[in-house]
Amino acid sequence: AVVSTQSTGEVSKMCHVFKVEWLSWRCTDYFGSLVKDVTSQTDYDTFLFLLEEGRYSARAVKCDKLLNLVVKKIGSLANRVRLFVEPYMSSYVELDTDQLDLMVQINKTSPSELLKIMKLNVKKSNRTLDKTTKYLLQTIDLCQCMNEDIPLFEDVFDVLENLPKLTQEEINWILKLYRKVIRKSRWFIKFN
Repeated sequence: AVVSTQSTGEVSKMCHVFKVEWLSWRCTDYFGSLVKDVTSQTDYDTFLFLLEEGRYSARAVKCDKLLNLVVKKIGSLANRVRLFVEPYMSSYVELDTDQLDLMVQINKTSPSELLKIMKLNVKKSNRTLDKTTKYLLQTIDLCQCMNEDIPLFEDVFDVLENLPKLTQEEINWILKLYRKVIRKSRWFIKFN
C-alpha cells in the first residue's frame, strides 16, 4: 500500500504541498476507510489516532474534511462516552480549547454527558474554578443539559458553588450563568 496507518498525515501534507492530487485522494480514501471501519467495538487508541490525524490534517493542510468525518463517526456511536470521551477527558484541564470544542461537537446530541464528566473532574480537584471548566460551561448547551437532566444541572451548580477557593468574581460569574440559563430555558418552554 502506498499509504499506511503511520504515515497518513505526513503523506497527506506532502500531497498538498507538492499538489499531488492522485495521492491526496488516495490518502483521503484510505483515511475514510479507516473511519468507516470504526464500530462500537473499536479500541480507544484507534479513536485517538483517527482524531489526532484529523486534527493534524486540519492544522497542516487547512482541510477539515477528515476531522469532520471522524467527529461525525464518533458522535454517531451510542457508547462513545464510555469508549472514547471519558478516557479522552480524564485529564481534561490539560486539553486545549480546540480539543474541548471537538468533545462538544461529538456530544452535540447529549451535552449532559460532558456536564457529568466536568462535574466529576471538579469534585475530584475540589479547588477553584479552572479555565477548562469555565470554558466548558460557556461552550456546552446548558439549556439542553437542563432539559435532559435537571437534577444533574442543579448538582453541577451546587458543586461549583461549594468550591472552597472561589473569589467573589467567580461566585458572581456562576450565579449570572445559572440565572441566564434558567431565564433562557423558561423563555424556551414558554414559547414552544
